[in-house]
Parts: sequence; C-alpha cells; structure tokens
Amino acid sequence: MYNWLDKKKGGNSHLTPPPEETTKNIDAIAVEPNSNITIRFDTKYQPKQIEVIHWNQGEIESKIILNNEKFSAPTLPGIYVYEINGRWDETHDSAHSFRIEVK
Repeated sequence: MYNWLDKKKGGNSHLTPPPEETTKNIDAIAVEPNSNITIRFDTKYQPKQIEVIHWNQGEIESKIILNNEKFSAPTLPGIYVYEINGRWDETHDSAHSFRIEVK
C-alpha cells in the first residue's frame, strides 16, 4: 500500500485486510531466535520514520519506531506477521507486510 498525495488536490483513503490475511500465501522468512532483522527501503530517499507493527490474530500486538533500521526477532519458535510503515512526510508513506518463522 502506498500513499503519495498532492496537498493542493486533497486527501486519500484506502481499505485493506489485516496483514495476517494479505501474507497468508507468502512463505515465511526463516530466522533464528532473537536475531536482528534489518529494514531498508530501496529508494533514493529513505523515510524519516519506520514503524514496525507486530500483528497477532487480527490485532496489533506491539508497535515500535526503528532508530537504526533493526529490530529483534522473538525468542519463541513460531510464525510472526509484521507490517512495516515508512513515512517520508505527512503526504508520503508506504506499508509492507511479511511473515517470519522463528526456528
């Protein structure tokens, strides 16, 4: 999901299913417990803020703002779903979802 808005022309709205639903047919990335996960955007300009949201059973379990492009995988084995929100400014943002499997 992307939002790229022109301030002069008005707003935008979008409706999307929860990340757990949109990632259900995507293979999980295998990671070790408590390993570092690095988030980078392949763009000319990096977002001013990157937010990581952990989803569990359709609900937000936790949110963090990244300071160094990294966060730690959970310590317990299982499948985990994350949403990454990159924000360049109040009119430019992007959201991506993925799954990891802690072995």
